[in-house]
Amino acid sequence: MNNQVWEKVLSKGETLEYEFSISDKSIKGSLIGSIIIGIPLLFLWGLGIIVIAMGIFTFFTAKKFNNYALTNKRILIHSGWIATKLTSVDYNKITDISVTESAVTHLGKIFINTAGSMGHEIILKNIQNPYEIKKKIDELKN
Repeated sequence: MNNQVWEKVLSKGETLEYEFSISDKSIKGSLIGSIIIGIPLLFLWGLGIIVIAMGIFTFFTAKKFNNYALTNKRILIHSGWIATKLTSVDYNKITDISVTESAVTHLGKIFINTAGSMGHEIILKNIQNPYEIKKKIDELKN
């Protein structure tokens, strides 16, 4: 998926166990939504063209600019386009993991709390089958 990013941040002895990104369903839904909103806005000074163009841009770039990885030691989140951000959480710092999932689309969010933080330290959004990802985290964490 994005091995160049992970190669930069993996420490000695750390291995990439699983990588994923936001769901295809979410990306397609975003594109469809931008088209539905954009078509009526075409009559407002071309605003619809901007909305549709943004939806098309997101469709083709969302997976490239939103990457998640599970290593044998930690969770890695790499996001961004012009400026990128890397967030890393060691498994031994995780205190709680919560999951929400739509019964219809099976898209969801994973909320990860760490020791000493207020609220959710990490939120992985628009994840396909989030309970499966939580199981993988639990396996690697133990």
